[in-house]
Amino acid sequence: MFTTRSKLDEYCTLPLKEIEDMNALFQLTSVFYSEADTYRPTVEKIIETVHSHTFAVELAAKLLENGISTPDQLLTRLQVEKASFHNEDKIKIIKDGQSSKATYYSHIHTLFSLYTLSLKQQDIMCNMCFLPSTGISARIFAKWLELPTLNEINDLIETGFVQTTKRRTISLHPMIQEITLSETKPSVTRCHILLDSLQKICLMHGIEVDYYKKLF
Repeated sequence: MFTTRSKLDEYCTLPLKEIEDMNALFQLTSVFYSEADTYRPTVEKIIETVHSHTFAVELAAKLLENGISTPDQLLTRLQVEKASFHNEDKIKIIKDGQSSKATYYSHIHTLFSLYTLSLKQQDIMCNMCFLPSTGISARIFAKWLELPTLNEINDLIETGFVQTTKRRTISLHPMIQEITLSETKPSVTRCHILLDSLQKICLMHGIEVDYYKKLF
């Protein structure tokens, strides 16, 4: 399951899988893409191309809303990527279930690559690879990274790369985490600010840390 935030700042939970009802998926797109009705035929083709997976649909909608791609451009990019993947797929022997997962991963990777993240945002994503699946407070994480504001994290939340809850707990979707690991290659050197912050906390003897379970 994953949680998404609507423009009314309400929260809804949707299954992270295919939804067969095109109208339901189009409504999901409309929540994040204000011009969905204007480009409905193309938007529906985009939904079909990403195999109706809810997370991919959400990322595509946010990509369109940010104006990074037009509906036609995004559809073309996804179709080219899909054709390329199927050509590779013919050469491989893939067990049942693996082909579908790999195709889904490929769609998410394509949508991820269309964003031009700032160096700071790339750094945040890189460090977030260490967070537990249950997430952690956005403010605590920003403090560990010595970020002056939550602006960059909020921007990543708006794109859909970073998940959040009402309590401002942030985390990465497992597939986004997998892609981020591959793209940013976290290391002790690259993530030294986060690791130094954690080390300092661990050396503060006699001071109680209320989030110690997530810390460890």
